[in-house]
Amino acid sequence: MAPVSGSSKTSPMSAKEIKPESKRTTSIALLLMALAAVLFCGDAALKHAGYNWRDAEFDLQRFTRLGPHREFPSSLRANFLLPKSTDHFTGEYQAAQGNSRSSFRHQVLGAGVQKAESEDLMQPDYGHECPVKTPSVAAFSPTKLAPHVSISGSGRGECTVGEVCAFRITATTDTYWNTDDPANREIFFTYKGSSLGVGDLAVEYGSIHPAWTATYIIWDQGNYTFTVRADCNSVLESTVLAEFSVTIHQPQAQSQGSNFDAGEESRTLAENPPKDSPCDRGASGRWFLKESGRKPVYSWTPYNCAPSLIEPGSFVKRLNDAGYKRLTFIGDSHQRVLYMHLKYLLAGHADASERRQHGDMSLTIEEGDSRLELRYYWVDGIYQNHEFGCHNRGMYSGRNDSFPDVEPGPGIYIFDAGTWTTASCAQPQLAYAKHLPGYLEWAAKFDQEGSKLVWRTTPSWRGACNRKNAVLAWTNRYAVPMVTARKEFQIFNSWEVEAPRYGDLCDWHYSCLKSDKDKMVMKGDVGEAVARSLMTWLVKKMR
Repeated sequence: MAPVSGSSKTSPMSAKEIKPESKRTTSIALLLMALAAVLFCGDAALKHAGYNWRDAEFDLQRFTRLGPHREFPSSLRANFLLPKSTDHFTGEYQAAQGNSRSSFRHQVLGAGVQKAESEDLMQPDYGHECPVKTPSVAAFSPTKLAPHVSISGSGRGECTVGEVCAFRITATTDTYWNTDDPANREIFFTYKGSSLGVGDLAVEYGSIHPAWTATYIIWDQGNYTFTVRADCNSVLESTVLAEFSVTIHQPQAQSQGSNFDAGEESRTLAENPPKDSPCDRGASGRWFLKESGRKPVYSWTPYNCAPSLIEPGSFVKRLNDAGYKRLTFIGDSHQRVLYMHLKYLLAGHADASERRQHGDMSLTIEEGDSRLELRYYWVDGIYQNHEFGCHNRGMYSGRNDSFPDVEPGPGIYIFDAGTWTTASCAQPQLAYAKHLPGYLEWAAKFDQEGSKLVWRTTPSWRGACNRKNAVLAWTNRYAVPMVTARKEFQIFNSWEVEAPRYGDLCDWHYSCLKSDKDKMVMKGDVGEAVARSLMTWLVKKMR
C-alpha cells in the first residue's frame, strides 16, 4: 500500500496552527522543495527529510488535477496507487498506445536517482553534498530466491506496526513471464503471519530489467512470511520468485509511528495514544489468525476502529430503517455470486437452478414487517467486440452493444466492471480506459431521489494468463479515482477481502453453490466475508 497522507511531514507547524490557505501554500512549497531535492539528490534525500516520492506524487495530483480544495478519500489513498497523469484518461490512453510509458517517478522524480542493483537501498552518486542517510539493514537470508531475482530494501527484513515499508524486486531475466509488457507481467506479493494480506506493487517502467517497488502496511505485530510469486510464464506455470521472513515490531512509546491497537487478545498498546489507524488509511479489516498449527485458520476480522460485522438477521430491518427496500447488483458473475450468497444468508436457502445461470435474477426477502427486493442484472463486458482484441461481450446476455434494461427508482445500485475486459481483451488497459466512462455515464442515470450508487472494486483471481491480477489491480487503480471524482458514487472495497486469499476460489468464484446432504448451500469463506462486509458497509458506513 502506498503512503496515504498528502500533507508534508516536514512542516514545523501543526495542522491546527495552519490556516487552510497557508496550509495549501505550505504543502505546495514543500512539494516543490521535495521535487527539487530529488532532482539533485535522488529520493534518498526525500526519505531523509521524511517525505517520500509517493507522498510527492499524491500532492502533485491533489493540487493539479482536483485543485487544492478537494482531497482524495483515505480509502483511495490507502489501497490504490493513483493514476500518473493529470488528465489520467487521456494520459493512460495515449501512453498505452505506444507513447512514452515512463512512470511518474521517472518522468518527474527520477532524474539523478541511481539505484543499487546489489545489496540495499540507494546511496546515489550525487556529485555534491546531500543530506542522505543509508538505512542499516540486517543480512538477508531468504527461504527461497529464484535465479536472477534480487530483493533489496529495508522492508525486506523488518517494519513497524502501522508504518509504510518497502522493498524492491528485480529480475535480470524475463523468462518468468509470457510477455515483455511491464504492465502485463503477472506478479503478486502476499504476507502470512498474525494476519494475511497483500502489498502494492508499482511497476518501475524506466528500469532496464523487470522491476517493481513493493509497499505494505501491517497492523498486527509478529513474524511474517512474505511470498513474491510470478504466474504465467512461457509454459503457463507459476514460480515463487522469493520467500523470506519479516518481523513487524510494535512501535516504541515515543516513536513517530502508529500506536494503534489492531484488536484481538495479543495486542499491546504503546504509552502514547494512537496517531492514526487502519481506518484512517482506508482499511476496515484483515484475515486474522484464529488457530495456528499445520493448517492455520484465518477469519475475516474488522479492526477495532471499524464497525463490527452485523448479523444477517438484522440486515433487512436496518436497511429498511435507513429508507431502502431494494438492492440491485449490476455486473459480471462476481456480482451474481455475491447476490446469491447474500440471498442465502438472508433467506436461509439456495436454488440449485442458479448454479450455472447466466442471466438476470430477482427475489424478495420478507421478515415480519420488513421487506427487501434483491435484483441482479448481467453485464458480460463493457467494451466493443473486435476492438483492442476484445471478444465475447454479450455471449450470455445477448447484449453485445448495450446495457441491461433496469427499472430505475429508489434503492441501492451496486456496479462493477473489469473482470471481463481483463479476461477477454488482448489490450485490456486500452479497452477499459476507453469504455469505462461510458459505463459510468449509463450507471449515473440511476442517481435519483432516494437512491445510492455504489462501485465495487474488481475482485482478484487465481493467477492465470487469461485473467492476471496485475491487470485486475490496474483496473482498480484506474477506476477508483475516476469513480470517486464523480459525486454520484461511493466505493465498496471488496479487493481488501478477496486479494489476500486470491487462490481460494470455489467453482471459479469466491462463493459457490454446493449440495449438502438434502439441500443446496452457499460455500466459500471469502465469499461470505465479502457478503457480510457489504452488509456492514451498507448499514454502517454508506453515506
